[in-house]
Amino acid sequence: MKAFVTALGIAALLFAPAVANADCIYTWSGGTSEVWSNPANWDGDPPGPCTQYPGNAATDDAVITSKTTHWPQLDEDYTSGGGDNIDDLTMGGSADLDVAGWTLECDVFTVNSG
Repeated sequence: MKAFVTALGIAALLFAPAVANADCIYTWSGGTSEVWSNPANWDGDPPGPCTQYPGNAATDDAVITSKTTHWPQLDEDYTSGGGDNIDDLTMGGSADLDVAGWTLECDVFTVNSG
């Protein structure tokens, strides 16, 4: 029993950093409003550690592809200087993003037709 508990504890330590540092892919749902920083407007993947919105970590990815009632509108700057930038931004279909005078900095910007 003691060996099982020790092995379980070691396994938990080995996998905890991977979960804590997981890359989050957020897909815009726009179910609540146009506000980028409202977590209710985003579906995070994986859902466990990804419960906020893109820009909380430099490894966050944002995907805006589907037609929704509300299109995202930035409500603050998302730049590496401010610590709130995103890694990849993918837009497709008839997606729209209103920057409203704010700055969005990302490492990769992809536009898909459709």
